[in-house]
Amino acid sequence: MFVIVKLLTLESVVAVDNVDDVCRFYGTQAQRNIAACSIYDGKKCLIITSKKLDMAVLGHEVRHCFEGRWHN
Repeated sequence: MFVIVKLLTLESVVAVDNVDDVCRFYGTQAQRNIAACSIYDGKKCLIITSKKLDMAVLGHEVRHCFEGRWHN
């Protein structure tokens, strides 16, 4: 659960794009397979997903669009 008053924003434009390799798009040499990432520019949140999208992963990234607290 999260506290709504601690959200990064209460309103955001969310766009989704899918790519063949999220790690390559995201620019990381991660040892794990990254299924998705989200990038927020202050108004718009772009979610980049792999071609095999899991709704739980999409929901997780949408949460980042409003809550922030991205993984490093």
